[in-house]
Amino acid sequence: MDAAQITVTVLGGLRVHWHPEPHPATSSLEITGTLQPRTQELLVFLALHHDGVTRDPLVSALWSHDPPARPTNTPHTALARMRTALAAATNGAVTDIVSTSNGRYQLDPAVVSVDYRRFAHAVAVRRAATTDQARIDALWDVVNAYGGTLAEDTTAEWIESGLTVSPLAFFAADAITFAVFPLNLPTPPEELQRS
Repeated sequence: MDAAQITVTVLGGLRVHWHPEPHPATSSLEITGTLQPRTQELLVFLALHHDGVTRDPLVSALWSHDPPARPTNTPHTALARMRTALAAATNGAVTDIVSTSNGRYQLDPAVVSVDYRRFAHAVAVRRAATTDQARIDALWDVVNAYGGTLAEDTTAEWIESGLTVSPLAFFAADAITFAVFPLNLPTPPEELQRS
């Protein structure tokens, strides 16, 4: 996604970069520290739900210990704060990165690139691969897309419980194991071989 103005990385620690130039590879500024903790948590949650999420699961996950008196307004207030923080961090160049349509909140893929989206796509390609070479290529794509533990610096209960997050990290561990072993050992140890 070469035209993305914002990159959100959730595999490993959360990192948010703004790309003021048209090509993200030429320049970027990390703006993670300018975002409040709740905004950071909201970004992680939305990054993991690339097809979007409705208000109820969003409010339930992010405000479970302190349910809002007006749950209808809570996401709108959080998004307004995010827009304000982004505008300040990007000198007004980026203000809105969330689209809301059909009652779903979603990071706008035209504005935001998310590493988890690339990782999930690589896993889907691997699962659909029908030849050995396609599987090997897809495994390497999984390995290359995996940047570390999911949001390792975020202590939100919904992440720690693992109920909201698919088990893609386990798939990454398998991909790494089976992509790397053929490079180091002529035959993996018997307990690691799969039939």
